[in-house]
Amino acid sequence: MNAKNQTQMLINGFMSTAIIYSACELGVFDSIKREKNKLNLLAEDLNVDPVYLIKILRPLEQYRIIRCENEVYSLTDMGEYLAEDSEDSLKDYTLFCGRECIKVWMKMYDSMVECKAPMELLGEDELFNNLENDEDRFSTFNKMMSSVSKQLDLEALFIKLESKFSCIDIVDVGGGTGTIIKKFLRYYPQARGTILDLSQAKDAAEEGLLKDGFSTRCVFKEADFFKPLQVTGDIFVLSRVLHDWDDEKSELILKNVKDAMGDDSKLVIIDEIILDSNNPACIKGYICDIQMWVFCNGKERTKAEFEVLLKKAGLQIDDIINIDNGTSAIICKKENVTSYEVGEI
Repeated sequence: MNAKNQTQMLINGFMSTAIIYSACELGVFDSIKREKNKLNLLAEDLNVDPVYLIKILRPLEQYRIIRCENEVYSLTDMGEYLAEDSEDSLKDYTLFCGRECIKVWMKMYDSMVECKAPMELLGEDELFNNLENDEDRFSTFNKMMSSVSKQLDLEALFIKLESKFSCIDIVDVGGGTGTIIKKFLRYYPQARGTILDLSQAKDAAEEGLLKDGFSTRCVFKEADFFKPLQVTGDIFVLSRVLHDWDDEKSELILKNVKDAMGDDSKLVIIDEIILDSNNPACIKGYICDIQMWVFCNGKERTKAEFEVLLKKAGLQIDDIINIDNGTSAIICKKENVTSYEVGEI
């Protein structure tokens, strides 16, 4: 492929997003998995005209998301990730991108010209106020966060953090429906957990804890991390929280967590760390940084930016554990409690 064609493929990226999102919204992949696998059967199941349905099935086949042999459709390994009941499904992530992200990304140019966040240009209040007042949007957001969190392999962090059979109290600040804290509780069988979040997340969190057998070991408490936290713990977790906020609000969150920590408590920040070097691995961090800016006026940070932010909050880095492709776990403690050595990213 020559340079012109490569450039055009990048320009046309929005088209593939729209096709995959539309297919997820319709339920194409779920229907195929239910063996509604011929065009007319699929169209009838989805209540759409087969004349229009074929328009998205053709490119999906070229993307190798579905396959068609003898007029029978099936899912490829990639397509399996877009079905709702598949392990590590990306369907909720895709729905969030289509319902929420595209509209704000398309305001990026205007935002730069007018020096305003895209949400402001859309006439919308701060993201989390919008979610708080709209049950459907809040549900979409929580499902997306759960989908993304499920993919994280935290075993390297757990091994470094505490002995497997430690009797510890873990507090997940802004823990949503509990996807991350359940990973902690599975690894540490004698640990107890607390999810702190807004009241909108309570029902789904408690249902999930009961379903997965953690209701006796973990509780949900309503809390606002911009206010003092009425809780104690050995390990505090901020998973993909700080990148939602600018430095001023992130510092306030960190100070409130620090004030709830004991001298021996640890804070684990799970977030993207933007790499300084210019190599192909950097693109994920750069794209995530734009996503956080356009979507909620937040930001991803470099290691140096984290160090400055943590110091302002009275915290310091104890270690950094690479989780996956730029996502890291930053282990922190109160400043000047003991000496520390920073690990490799």
